[in-house]
Amino acid sequence: MPGIVGYKISNSKSVVDSAIINKMAIPVIYSPTDRLKTINQDFFSGGVVDYSEEFPIKSAIAQNSGVYLFIDGEVYPDSDEVPQPLRDSEATIQRAEYCLYMYLQSGPSFIRQLNGSFAIAIYDSRDQSFHLYTDRFLSRPLFYWQKEGDFAFASSVRSLLSL
Repeated sequence: MPGIVGYKISNSKSVVDSAIINKMAIPVIYSPTDRLKTINQDFFSGGVVDYSEEFPIKSAIAQNSGVYLFIDGEVYPDSDEVPQPLRDSEATIQRAEYCLYMYLQSGPSFIRQLNGSFAIAIYDSRDQSFHLYTDRFLSRPLFYWQKEGDFAFASSVRSLLSL
């Protein structure tokens, strides 16, 4: 199963070392074709492990206006709910961009409008807040760890144990 990972250090420390995210991703990398995509921004670093092109469910990252969204799984909006710029040529949507669009429009309550099987982590650098969400049936796990101002999340508990 694809995975998402992220780590934020307290402001009193230096920039997050990208090796932390690489280490956290190891438990969710299952084959040489799996790819880790990362975002590194000052005190925060996050990533998604994306499986080969044949795997239908992907992890994805979206960012806009200092907000970073990581999703593992699928969301299923009604077609009339998706803004035209977010639709692609194959009648599908970019689900990470759609969820980020909804968050920027509605704030944390956007989650009430989503249907699907997903785990979503959002880091909002504007107020340095984290928002962690799973679908109504908790079909995708999402774990977190916090200690002395540092915060980490992952879709695999083994990723957090690597810390």
